[in-house]
Amino acid sequence: MRVVYVIDSVSRVGGAEQGLVAMAPLLVRSGVELHVAFLKESPGGFQEELRAAGAGVHPVLRGSRGARVAGLRAELRRLRPDLVHTTLYESDVLGRTAALGSRVPVVSSLVNSAYGPEHLHARGLNPWKVRAAQAVDAVTAQGVRRFHALTEHVAEVMAARLRVSRRRIDVVPRGRDPLLLGAVTPERRARVRAGLGLGEEVPVVLAAARQQYQKGLDVLVSAWPRVRAARPDAVLLLAGSRGAETGRLEELAAATGACGSWGRGTTCST
Repeated sequence: MRVVYVIDSVSRVGGAEQGLVAMAPLLVRSGVELHVAFLKESPGGFQEELRAAGAGVHPVLRGSRGARVAGLRAELRRLRPDLVHTTLYESDVLGRTAALGSRVPVVSSLVNSAYGPEHLHARGLNPWKVRAAQAVDAVTAQGVRRFHALTEHVAEVMAARLRVSRRRIDVVPRGRDPLLLGAVTPERRARVRAGLGLGEEVPVVLAAARQQYQKGLDVLVSAWPRVRAARPDAVLLLAGSRGAETGRLEELAAATGACGSWGRGTTCST
């Protein structure tokens, strides 16, 4: 089977991109001829890892959305795939449009619960633009053969918001290779805690996410004083790369007494 996987970028920051790179070798070894088309400049991204896994890598970087749809259609005519798979908003909308226009079946991944009240009132987002984006997403979603959702919650919420039948959505959690992650052992736990200067009995909350608005880290940091009031010895660890919310998280950490260094990797708030 030949699959063209359309994704916004192949940068090293996003979870969807990392998930694709983790899946690519497995898909190729299972007999899938995988081609990855991405829509945004991704300097220093996962291009080489994808090629090493056996996937074709195809940047479609023309300026306007219409030009990128045309570029995707040209790639589909050239590659003649059996299936197009899209992930993330730009790729969903443009990839579905190109696939449907080329008469290629399309599958889309649902990785977030979008278009809710938290998005309508988010800083820097215009509610009308959010609703317009939802309308475009919902219209193009009608031509999708099947959807893949990461969780039951995302499947339930997005079925309603995109006006698609829940029966068309398959829930497949995103996993990682245990050989790469390593096994959970008491010895490994003790070693990591010792490296962070944490005793064995210290209560720890770990949040692994980019420092972006949709991850809700501001809610966690704002609520942390309530946890500390009940457990003064508790420690909050934020593991993830810097993002648009880093400055605000630093301000919240200072205001709430959750101090630490902020940057790529593990951030400690105590």
